[in-house]
Amino acid sequence: MEYINKSLTIKLLKIAIQLMFLLCVLPACRNGAKDDHPGATTKRDSVVTVSAASDIVQLEKQVMTVHDETMKSMDSIMMLKNKFKNMMDGKTGIHLQNDTLKAIINRLQRSENSMMDWMSQYNKPDNNANHDQALTYLNEQLKKIREVKIQIEKSFQISNNLLSKSKNNK
Repeated sequence: MEYINKSLTIKLLKIAIQLMFLLCVLPACRNGAKDDHPGATTKRDSVVTVSAASDIVQLEKQVMTVHDETMKSMDSIMMLKNKFKNMMDGKTGIHLQNDTLKAIINRLQRSENSMMDWMSQYNKPDNNANHDQALTYLNEQLKKIREVKIQIEKSFQISNNLLSKSKNNK
């Protein structure tokens, strides 16, 4: 009896899979014929639309990937600023000229502000936005966020060089 139930279950699953396949394939077999109503598109037209939307989605993913990578640096900026402020206050055993410390703190602050400014002005393109305008906007945003990332990385490089020099002069 158990064998019959398993056999029947397998047959029903096969039938269900075949039905799902037919439901997916049959609508696509319209040979690209246009509907009778105005504004109807062919299957080929919808593929272009999907491809265009895919370009926008992929570009937006690139923008957000750079954003996410750069956001990971924000905590480090805060820690470095605090470290340099403590050095100015003489709370550490490391001594640097206050002008140097002020300059690096200001550089770190500008880097942080650049990230905050970028985030406040960024707007995800609307789904109904013109394809070319959306691509242009996202390319501009990708360039801007990459510039912010480079600015932050440069600030880290200068900060780390300064810390290394100060430790060596201890």
